[in-house]
Amino acid sequence: MKQRLQAVLDRVKDPVYRMSITELGLVDRIRHDAEKDRLLVFLNFMRPGAKCCVIINALVLKSTQTLLAEALEKEFPGLSVEYV
Repeated sequence: MKQRLQAVLDRVKDPVYRMSITELGLVDRIRHDAEKDRLLVFLNFMRPGAKCCVIINALVLKSTQTLLAEALEKEFPGLSVEYV
């Protein structure tokens, strides 16, 4: 599972920087909660650059979360994705 998770993180690109989530360090860790069939994604909210543009940063982060959730749900059908 760890290799599959890493492959998803390497594949999903940030919509602004066009770099993988791994390259940008946007995910601190992912935990699998087998009891509740979910993946808990711990994000690193400190994005590179544009620290003064809080609203734009939040919108881009939301877009990145959506892309990541879609990719994880496709790779791991049946597991829900929650952000912590």
